[in-house]
Amino acid sequence: MSPTTIALLVAAGLVTVAVVLSMLRQPALRRIGLRNFSRRKWNTALVVLGSMVGTALISGSLVLNDSTARFQYDQARSSLGEIDEVVQSTSQRLPSDRRLVPNFNTSKTANVTPQNIEKNSKNAKNGPGEVDGILGVLTQEVPAETVGKNGKTKLASPAVTVIGMDWKGLKKFGSSPPPPASRPAPGPDQVYISKSMSGALEAKAGDKIKLRGIKGLKEFEVAAVLPETGISGYKAQFSSSDGTALVSMKAARSLFGAGGGEINTLFVSNKGNDVAGVGASGAVTTGLQKLLKDKGGSSFEISQVKKDTIEQGGFQIGDIFLMISSFAILAGILLIVNIYTMLAEERKGELGILRAVALKRGGLIRTFVYEGYAYSLLASLLGVFVGLGIAYALVLGINQAATAFAGLFGSDLVIPFYVRPVSLLVSLASGLLITFLAVFFTSLRISNLNIVSAIRDLPEEKPVRRPIGRILIQAIVLLAGLAISAAAFFPDVLSLGLSTANRGYLMLIGPVLAAGGLGFLLGRILPARPLWTVVS
Repeated sequence: MSPTTIALLVAAGLVTVAVVLSMLRQPALRRIGLRNFSRRKWNTALVVLGSMVGTALISGSLVLNDSTARFQYDQARSSLGEIDEVVQSTSQRLPSDRRLVPNFNTSKTANVTPQNIEKNSKNAKNGPGEVDGILGVLTQEVPAETVGKNGKTKLASPAVTVIGMDWKGLKKFGSSPPPPASRPAPGPDQVYISKSMSGALEAKAGDKIKLRGIKGLKEFEVAAVLPETGISGYKAQFSSSDGTALVSMKAARSLFGAGGGEINTLFVSNKGNDVAGVGASGAVTTGLQKLLKDKGGSSFEISQVKKDTIEQGGFQIGDIFLMISSFAILAGILLIVNIYTMLAEERKGELGILRAVALKRGGLIRTFVYEGYAYSLLASLLGVFVGLGIAYALVLGINQAATAFAGLFGSDLVIPFYVRPVSLLVSLASGLLITFLAVFFTSLRISNLNIVSAIRDLPEEKPVRRPIGRILIQAIVLLAGLAISAAAFFPDVLSLGLSTANRGYLMLIGPVLAAGGLGFLLGRILPARPLWTVVS
């Protein structure tokens, strides 16, 4: 769990413990506070429904992120398996790129060993990068066709991914050998094909297929159809190939016109299983860069393919949904404040009598806090399950849209509905804290009532105050917003070296804080309604 998640859960736990202990110490105030929970059922339902909005949207966003993350993990497992980094002597490939991957002699990467990678990455940020497998292969995307019984072409594909490798090296690749390693090495005229390639070409074991290499067509017999797991499902970035074909290194060199000792790709497996090794990608890449540069291989490109697949450039559908939902969450907070203020106004006479019979302001706040905590807990529990329904509906809608456009994407992008228990805990804690804090600060305000005016149900006339402390806080908010905005929009001038992602967050936070601080200060001399309309 991230530090933010731990802090959120700890904060919710501390609030719960503090409220429960206070209830146990003040049984009379507890009864006063909680009796309204069951006495005014319609008011309770209204408060709970209003408070539930924020929790439901947070829960839906987190579960949607869990589902998309699970989809990305599944994609990484099926298309990469133990492959964490890919080294090629080529620039970044683009969509629909049909250029051949350049070959290089294995002597250029002879020093790329697990021991040397670890040695050259000791000073990396996250510690040395440990590697448990390096595999040199020849891989290209080539046209393929199925040969019918009459010797004529039955079906054809514009591109399939062909990988030629040494089978002995495959058996030593990764923490556990990839599934194809358990099969016999293919002969010079044999090929293993993936399930998707089998479907695209309608080929099965024993059928004949032709692969078009540099020197023309070469016929192979399908030895077996393999599930798309790891190297048997590998596709290059932005690839639109119809599947994967595994052949011997000798057959690949003949097909691609490569000389003896030539390859064009290094597959690197980080220590750990097919997901755990991702954390070492940065350190391993650092070690690889040093080794390749030392050997004059500065033209080599190292792609953190698994990390890119899992993170998808940092894109998360749930984050966008949460950003859009933040307006509804803010509206829910305002709704809670307004409902609580309305309830206090409705009970003004009752509150005045409680204060008149020697109940201090702190005791009145406690009664509101006890009642508010009960509302918060119930609303958060209900909101978590409503959020599950929202996330399920969104996943279902995304899958239906993806199915409708499956031909456009070239694959079936079905997102599984997946929930991590920690997401539900975070949703529960977030909703509880949001509602509780809104109730708590509203209680501070409404508890400051005039006893006589409350009992007689008269409007209160409070003197206008201009406390120096409040003005100072508002000025600090304004200055903080300006400083954050300057850091976000002019990082080079201030020499801060912020990343693009961090700047993006600051660009959102800074102007909002600055506008809010300025609005509070100008609100002392300008009419409130037009001022806050402009600020908002």
